[in-house]
Amino acid sequence: MNSYLLVMIAIYFQDTFFSIREFKYFLPMRIIIFLLFVITFLYYVFFYKKNLSIKDIAFKMLIVTSFYIFYFFNFFTTKNLIVGLYTYILIFLNRRDKNKIYILLYKGLSYLCFLGLVSYIFFLIKKPSNYAILPTVKEGWVFVQYWAIILLKSSENILYRFQSIFSEPGELGTIIGMILLFDENYKKLKKERIVLIISGVLTFSLAFYIFMFFKFLISEINLKKKFLIVMFLFFCFGFLGSSYVKNINGGELYYRVYVRIKTLNFNRKNKEADLILKEFYKNGNLLIGTREKVNKNFSVDISSIESIIYEKGFLGLSILILFFIFISNFFSVDKKVKIRIIIFLLSIYQRPNIFQMLYLLILITGVRYYQNFYLERRMKEVNYE
Repeated sequence: MNSYLLVMIAIYFQDTFFSIREFKYFLPMRIIIFLLFVITFLYYVFFYKKNLSIKDIAFKMLIVTSFYIFYFFNFFTTKNLIVGLYTYILIFLNRRDKNKIYILLYKGLSYLCFLGLVSYIFFLIKKPSNYAILPTVKEGWVFVQYWAIILLKSSENILYRFQSIFSEPGELGTIIGMILLFDENYKKLKKERIVLIISGVLTFSLAFYIFMFFKFLISEINLKKKFLIVMFLFFCFGFLGSSYVKNINGGELYYRVYVRIKTLNFNRKNKEADLILKEFYKNGNLLIGTREKVNKNFSVDISSIESIIYEKGFLGLSILILFFIFISNFFSVDKKVKIRIIIFLLSIYQRPNIFQMLYLLILITGVRYYQNFYLERRMKEVNYE
């Protein structure tokens, strides 16, 4: 039961429309989630720790606490505190629990996406006018809520990128890319995998495509299949650059994927943010940063690793990376798992706010899931020989 709660809590806090204050049942749902979080935390602290080494727990809690203090100094928020407490729970998990939670998360996300895809198809076919409107933090944009999905809508058009219940398509694309990165056991979760791949493609998220590209490079697929996949990808990329795609949804899809890949422009920042960052690189303290938010002014739009450097300096960036290396047991896993952890950490380039429950849950459980699969396969190969 507690495994289900860990997954539910992580998904809820990943900026879904359930956590928007204007959502009809925001307050009761927030209270329920908070109570579930307290119950889960107390369970793992008082009833689960007996199965673990006290010294090991104390050391890990010291590392997590030290990271939290040094990285979030001058940036303390209630949400960061809750994520920190959630991280304590994750370090209590044993191997069996991590494996189970990864599968639960995989299935849970696929069910959410399946319901969203059904709603998405109905929305595209019927073009309904009876949908709910919810605000976003992005000026000039609102959420369109229709059954089990939300869509982004500007004053000019609706952005038909799939995002399920999450705050933006790129968020969902990143999450799906992360979870598929650790999935190499193709004999299991076949239906769920198909749903996640279709959902990821429909997000038109550059992060999803990049994750899948790296996964394709390191996956143990035979050369013939790899060749066919490469040909298909070239066809898709050519189609995205066509004049037909250029005119869809105000050119959003064309720019979102084709232009950014072609120009290798993966940073997301507006002109004002670019000017602020250039001034910082010229005269600022690159070691510890400014210790203030780069986007405290609403007109500054940035989602890039550069925001970490501006706020916390290269020292803060190093602390963040070292923390994720520690929490993933990087030095005690196989080389193939290490490669996946490194690819996972590349998401910081576009998603600097990586210290979130769902990302931590995917990394910690995904590493164990893949490690288990890899070790089981090696044992079978040894026994066969």
